[in-house]
Amino acid sequence: PRLGAALAAALQDGSGRCTHLEKSEFFVTCFYELADAARTISWNNIGYPYRTTEPLLAGMTASTGVVVMSPTEAIFYVTVCKSPEPSCYSYFRVALDDGLLAFTAYGDPLGTPESMTNPAWALSAKDVRLTLICGEKRNQFEVAANLGAGMDREGFLAPYRIARSLPCADPTRVELALHHGENFYRAFEHDLLNVDLVWQRK
Repeated sequence: PRLGAALAAALQDGSGRCTHLEKSEFFVTCFYELADAARTISWNNIGYPYRTTEPLLAGMTASTGVVVMSPTEAIFYVTVCKSPEPSCYSYFRVALDDGLLAFTAYGDPLGTPESMTNPAWALSAKDVRLTLICGEKRNQFEVAANLGAGMDREGFLAPYRIARSLPCADPTRVELALHHGENFYRAFEHDLLNVDLVWQRK
C-alpha cells in the first residue's frame, strides 16, 4: 500500500525508523518510532493493505443491526471498531428470491487473512449460521465454517457468497448467529465474538 506522505517522508529523511518488523504469511508490518517524541503522525493515515471497496450503507446507527432493503432483502452488519467508519464494518446480505436464499459476506474486516496487518480491524468468525423460521419450525444451517482473519486453508475471505434452496416459500424470520470467533482491534486488542442478529419479516 501507499504510505501516508508524512510517514513516508520521516522514514526517508531519518526522522523516523522501523523499530520492529512483524512478519506474517502475507504481510510485513513496520512498528515505527519518531526521533522527536513530541511529534505525532496519525497511524490511520498509513494506508490500506487490502480493500473490498464496499461503501458504507445508510441507516446504520449502532455497532450491530439489520437494515431492511426490501421485503425480500436485508443487510446484517457488525463493526469491530470503537469509532465506526466504513472500513470497520462487516456486512452479511441475505436475499430471498425465486425459492433461493442467497448469502453474501463482505467488508474490510473479513477481507484480510491476517490480524497483524496494520492499520486493520479484523474479524474472525467460525461456525456462521442462519436460522429461518417457517411457521413453528426452525430451520438452521451453516453458511461458513470459517470466515475472515486467521483462518486455515479451509476458510474463506470476503467477498464470500453461497446460495441454497429455501426451506419454505416465505420465512417469517431470519436469524444470523456469530457466536464463535474474535474481533481484532488494531491487531493488539481483541474480544470474543458473540452476536445474534434478527430480521423479523412478518
